[in-house]
Amino acid sequence: MNDNWVDCITEKQIALLPEVKKFLIYLNKWYFELHILDNKLEVKEQPLFLNQVLQDCYNIRVCNLNTICKDCLVPVDIYYLPYCFNYYQKKHMLHYIIVKEIGHNTFQIFDDNPAYTDSLGRFELERAYVETFTLVKQQLPIIRYDKSTYRSLSLHDELCIFLEQIKGVHQDTSSFLQEIFAINDKDFRASLISDFAMISKKYLAWVNAILHIYELIKLNNLSDYATECFDYFQKWNVIFSLNTKWLILKKESFLERTKNLLPEIMPLNTWMNRFIIESKDILYDYVKRMGS
Repeated sequence: MNDNWVDCITEKQIALLPEVKKFLIYLNKWYFELHILDNKLEVKEQPLFLNQVLQDCYNIRVCNLNTICKDCLVPVDIYYLPYCFNYYQKKHMLHYIIVKEIGHNTFQIFDDNPAYTDSLGRFELERAYVETFTLVKQQLPIIRYDKSTYRSLSLHDELCIFLEQIKGVHQDTSSFLQEIFAINDKDFRASLISDFAMISKKYLAWVNAILHIYELIKLNNLSDYATECFDYFQKWNVIFSLNTKWLILKKESFLERTKNLLPEIMPLNTWMNRFIIESKDILYDYVKRMGS
């Protein structure tokens, strides 16, 4: 199964952890809450991939700048990376790179977007890492993956870990969307809708995880689920584009086209929430049958 959309950190984790099932890696995007705070859309995330069981099985460890080593995943502010020509000293954005080797005051790094496999000075990397605090208001961990000590898990155990991590109820965003759509200020509404359109891709992490599991357990009608999900994200891509154009060009036609899409996106958003909830029940039943 080809994943429709994968973000930077997930791409790097998949590259570093080929032995780990993708649906476990997608746990990192499972839980989030949305709030409107100070005229901005605030996203509260909970990184679940640092679950203790996964740390032990796959020897995942948190380290810092003083203990950084080979095969570390490092969060950085792309603004401070000299090889990122489109962003260097132009735009701040959270990004992730892989440290492959350590030299004298340099690191050999891997990045796939933009493509770069070469050295980066210690000062540049340390500054790019430290400055992420300004972006996310917390110090993100540097994660080390030691491939030499993997302990393999059965599919049953992996599914149990997955279900244990997702047992909490996720936020139903349909009512949140209605709140956004009711805002009268056009610029504020368009800005929030554009933000939500980007955040909606977190749903795709969930969907990718579930579809990967469905493929493994040979669940029927996989294509039906995939078609509905693809339609949902395609519409959000259109809405994001329209609202971004409104914010730049101020043409009423962009807002009108967004308004016309809303009756289509709301039922799909409700379907997406229901799909996730029903999938949990299907997987619980499957694991129960596996164990009996």
